[in-house]
Amino acid sequence: MTDSDTFQNLSGLIAQVEHCWPIGHVTAAWRIKRGLVNETYRLSSADRKEYILRLYHPDIKSGRIRNEHELLHRLDQVAFSLAPRLIAPIEPPTWKPLKSSHDDPRYMALMTYLTGKDRYTWDGPPAHASAAKALGNAMARYHQAIQGWWTRQADPATGEAQVLQRLAGTLKTEPLAVSTLKALRSALQSGDRRPWPTLVVHGDFHAANVRWRGERITGVFDFEYADLNWRLYDVGMAGAYLATGWAPSNEGVLQLNQLQAFLDGYE
Repeated sequence: MTDSDTFQNLSGLIAQVEHCWPIGHVTAAWRIKRGLVNETYRLSSADRKEYILRLYHPDIKSGRIRNEHELLHRLDQVAFSLAPRLIAPIEPPTWKPLKSSHDDPRYMALMTYLTGKDRYTWDGPPAHASAAKALGNAMARYHQAIQGWWTRQADPATGEAQVLQRLAGTLKTEPLAVSTLKALRSALQSGDRRPWPTLVVHGDFHAANVRWRGERITGVFDFEYADLNWRLYDVGMAGAYLATGWAPSNEGVLQLNQLQAFLDGYE
């Protein structure tokens, strides 16, 4: 914790939280220094409840936050227990502008605290098959919970062809993977999307965006990249995060045993 993250120096932020949400007096606050995009703080209140305060990156606008919050509301309605719940503010909406001297507002939201531990990073995934299988199972549970839901008409997100092209470059040592990705990219560019099931994908599902107790997953978070897309996109991106070698010694090498464990869990 740096000097700028001490409880005293966060007093202005805490005052805004106490003004916007009916959680009483905040007695402790500290920053969780893991996210690469948003800022995350853990708060404790006088009644011993714990919360997560999300400060969204300045480039994340209210429309995108609204989409994420609609998704979180839906997951709460269908009792998907792994996702955080939004804390209802004193007045809607569930996201609030952070008071600052900037003309372009930055937003914040308050959510329930997810129990468990942060065990991995996006480029330091688990090496055990049991953890890979748990990731696949958690994704399957999310997909089952959200299947068939979308609040607005939308086309699947654009840019998948570019993503597949980058993956082909990353997995350059795996000829079968490269040829498969090239075939998928060709299909995308031809506009042939109809046979592929779509749903609201998580969009950034990897081992650093879940919380763990041992090899069991206790929470899934960071839904701000969620969008209507192919289910295959979510499965493929998560599998690439998990099963691709990231260290200099094995960069781009596909760990087929981990990928198989992930897919076994997803089934």
